[in-house]
Amino acid sequence: MGYEYRLQFVAPDADSVAASLRRLPSARELTMPVQTFELRTDTLDKGMPDAEVRVEPGGAYFCDNGGAGKMFLGIVVEHLVSEFGAVKVADWE
Repeated sequence: MGYEYRLQFVAPDADSVAASLRRLPSARELTMPVQTFELRTDTLDKGMPDAEVRVEPGGAYFCDNGGAGKMFLGIVVEHLVSEFGAVKVADWE
């Protein structure tokens, strides 16, 4: 478990958020019941990813697992701002 954040923003629906995250070059979508993406600097699927993003109602959950996690947080927030407008970043509670 790393540093967890809630990313709050206004999007039309969860599918539009997932479609946006799919366009991130380092994102790999997992086949799970919820729309989750791993972000890695290393293209190999070994070990824990640097970060994970999960689509949630009203935004997304982001977990910085270390490594390049903080860098990915910036990339994801910048990407979401360009797609949906203002993004509020808060600690996950």
